[in-house]
Amino acid sequence: MGGESGVSKPSGQRPTSGATSGARSSDAELSSASAAARSERIASRAEPRSAPDASRTKSRAELSSSRAKRRAEHSSGRAKSPVDDDRAAADARIAALRRRIDALNAQLARSIQKRAQVALRIGAWKQLHNLPAADPRREREMLERVLASAGPGLEREQLARVFRALFRESRALVVKARKAAKR
Repeated sequence: MGGESGVSKPSGQRPTSGATSGARSSDAELSSASAAARSERIASRAEPRSAPDASRTKSRAELSSSRAKRRAEHSSGRAKSPVDDDRAAADARIAALRRRIDALNAQLARSIQKRAQVALRIGAWKQLHNLPAADPRREREMLERVLASAGPGLEREQLARVFRALFRESRALVVKARKAAKR
């Protein structure tokens, strides 16, 4: 093993007499090989990059741009952090919930308008038969049924105020239509 070429000796040990010239040539070959490898690395840096290296350059440019953006955010006092990512997710969730509220508002408005049309038809029938526009007993019964069937959300009294307002506005609409019909 001591006389095989290509195997280096531990530092501080001298080669055996038969291996001296082989070790010297082996050392020279290693030195020459490492110099060639160094030259090759330096030359490859100077050569134009191929397509795979160009993509690496692009990602480096993107990284550089990203770093510049972070520096700008940091210098402006607005550094991006994991909290910002959470904030973005929360903002997206809130936006989705707001769109749902908007859809429910539109549905509620259509339902209220349909209800008003039916109330006008009832008001016209009552006028034709000389009945009063308001029926407090009927309003109490409707309110009791609505409150009994309501699920979670507003408290009972809050929901009752909403429906009382709806009943009041419906009565006002019917009275206005009656007055307009008398003219």
